[in-house]
Formats: sequence, C-alpha cells, structure tokens
Amino acid sequence: MKVLTNSLKILALLPLLALGVACAEIKNSDSTPIAQASPELERETPPGPPAEPNITILLERQSGTCPETVGVYSFLLPYEGGADHLVVAETQPFANQTKLAVEEDKFVEYQSNLSDRYLDCIAQAQSEAPNVYNFEFREGKLYFRVNLRDLQAPYQEILFADTVTDRPYVRWAIAD
Repeated sequence: MKVLTNSLKILALLPLLALGVACAEIKNSDSTPIAQASPELERETPPGPPAEPNITILLERQSGTCPETVGVYSFLLPYEGGADHLVVAETQPFANQTKLAVEEDKFVEYQSNLSDRYLDCIAQAQSEAPNVYNFEFREGKLYFRVNLRDLQAPYQEILFADTVTDRPYVRWAIAD
C-alpha cells in the first residue's frame, strides 16, 4: 500500500511538473525521499503560464484581412501507455464571444465572432503534430475544432470541453 500511496503522490504532482513548476524533493511522512527533481528542473523558470502559445500554425488565407498565424497553448501530461492533453486555443487577438457549439466523444467545435478587423477573413489552419487542431475563418466567425476521429490509437476521447477567459479549452486523452 505504501508504494501505491507514493505513486499517487507523484501522479498528483505531474500537472505541476508539466507546467514548469520545479520541485526539489518530495518526502514521505517518515522523511524518506520518494522523488527528487532532475538538474534540468532546477533551472530558473518564470512563474505562470507561457506568454505565447507553444504551437503556432500558419494560416492559409483565401481572401480578406486575416492574421498570419493562430496559436494553441498545449500541455502534455504523460502516463504509461498514453497521455492527457490540455489545450487552450488563443482566439482573443481576433475573436470574442466564444461558445461550445458541438461536443462529442471524439470531436468538439467552438464558434466565436470575429473582430471587426477580420470580419471578411476566409482562411484555414491545420496543426501537423498532432494533426487534430483546426481553425476556420468564414462568414464573420471563427471555428476552432479538435478532431480525434482519425487518430490511430486504441483509445482516444475528449474528456472535458469548455471556455476559459473566452478561449476554447479542451482536455483529451489518447492511450494504447
């Protein structure tokens, strides 16, 4: 049971470690170490989330005034045989009033109103790795989609979908 308890403590810390929060040492109640940070984690990291999206996708413009790129904040929480993905689409520079329009086990679609500057934009963007994030600008709207239907894995599922500070937020998992 002690091994299980230690494993649960470590699992509870994975989101913090994935977001760049360093931990020097974790101890049991009897003061024996159960995890120590590697030297890479001991470097100075700025507090808080990254200032810019860590996935930037080139927008393929067809017509109108469009941004050059779109971005996604993506955080990976790995575990044996799979991973959870936390994704926030950066839509605030060009859209507002985001709402969840479609929610299924392997697909979500958000719809936002484009800002006045981009109302005539017609464009698309598709992520490459993973090939699951899609942005579409048309008819004064921005559509952001997460599509897991074509992933080649025994298990993939949208676990949670909502908006956070008027941005699309999705938590999805994939496993062997």
